[in-house]
Amino acid sequence: NGLNFMKLERSGSAIEALERAMRAEPDNVLVLLAYARALRLEERTKEAATVLERVLKLNDGKREARVELAETLLQADPERAHDLLRGMLASGSGDERVTILGAQALSLLKRNPEAIELVRAFFERQPASVFAPFWLGKLYEKEANGAWNARKYLMTFIRRADAQVQASKE
Repeated sequence: NGLNFMKLERSGSAIEALERAMRAEPDNVLVLLAYARALRLEERTKEAATVLERVLKLNDGKREARVELAETLLQADPERAHDLLRGMLASGSGDERVTILGAQALSLLKRNPEAIELVRAFFERQPASVFAPFWLGKLYEKEANGAWNARKYLMTFIRRADAQVQASKE
């Protein structure tokens, strides 16, 4: 029921349903993940982070929990967010979401050149990515001499986004 309420964008009802489910199965990782997502939708990020930390204690290898927790902690604790993603980023197994979160964490830690290189390497591996050019543009905007590259990548993003819109209309 909790998942259905979330699909219906009724996060308050989802929280209630998931709390009932947690009483029945307090160590169910899937229920805890859904509960944390519902809490985030209600902007209860501290509680969501606590639940996600619990998920990691139950199953440290749960990739989805690491990514969710990194996203939850990004603004408050970018160092911890980056640490959560470090293994995925180092192995090159990170998808677009992991790469962008890692780059955002690095940028917040004032390590913008590393963030640019991370996204650029991903973009070379996945040249069809729509959002990598956007984030490269945003990261280059922060560089003293990055205006030209920022414009180049942001224009690439706009062209690709427009192409997707046109394709969806056809």
